Amino acid sequence: MTWISQDEIYEFIDKEYEDAARRAAFLNKYYGKFTDEEWDEMSNRKRAKGTKFTTSDVREMLAVPHTSLKYNGYICDKCDQGYLTLDLHEGVTPMFSPCFATEGCTGQAHSLGYPNGEPPLEFGEPIIHWYRPTEEEFKKLSPGEREHVLRGGLARKASEHAPDWVKRIA
Repeated sequence: MTWISQDEIYEFIDKEYEDAARRAAFLNKYYGKFTDEEWDEMSNRKRAKGTKFTTSDVREMLAVPHTSLKYNGYICDKCDQGYLTLDLHEGVTPMFSPCFATEGCTGQAHSLGYPNGEPPLEFGEPIIHWYRPTEEEFKKLSPGEREHVLRGGLARKASEHAPDWVKRIA
């Protein structure tokens, strides 16, 4: 059984639901009908006790929220080549990523910041998909990747258009 600290859950909730009305709606849906003050009081008591959640307790938090389908590009600072990515769900993607444009390149690629308009044709089809992982996929992530996902980030996987070498490492 994988344990996730309650503080990680609270950090996720606080980041995802900064708006008080959305936060209250989320908490009421998954934790019962409580006012914000009642929830804060319970949260403080549980935090003081060091209570932990099991992965089943966060199943709903890891559910796919919304489809996004946003294109982005990355350009490598070493080989100057680029590649296209596609966000399958809403969430945060990294500013920097390994180079997936050139096999064997050890450079770091930087995001183009979701430019407006059509994706650049010279990048071809998206070779990386950013997505909200399932509970099973979440369990296989590294601690850093788990933290990223709990804070609203998306996980990375090679698309069907990716070259075989990208599929092995992405």
